[in-house]
Amino acid sequence: MPLSGDKFIKINEERAKDVINEERVRDVLRKVDAEGDGDGRLNKEELKVALRQLGSRNAAWRYRRCLSHADDNKDGLVSEKEQEELVKYLVAKYGN
Repeated sequence: MPLSGDKFIKINEERAKDVINEERVRDVLRKVDAEGDGDGRLNKEELKVALRQLGSRNAAWRYRRCLSHADDNKDGLVSEKEQEELVKYLVAKYGN
């Protein structure tokens, strides 16, 4: 039995939420920062929230891995400049 139009659209919308690409990662990072302190840098808690939203099951461990890849100045924050490296890392790990 084929899916009706409404069911097909709903399934496609659900699948679209699961797609991890650079655009989605940037969008999640921007939203999480805006909902946090909005300073343009991702702190520990903001990054953990973003990782959970992207599907990480162990955000605390992944947070440390993200910092080792993206935090060039080792200040514990991911600045706007450093976020591009973070996006590349996350897409490589979670991308479809």
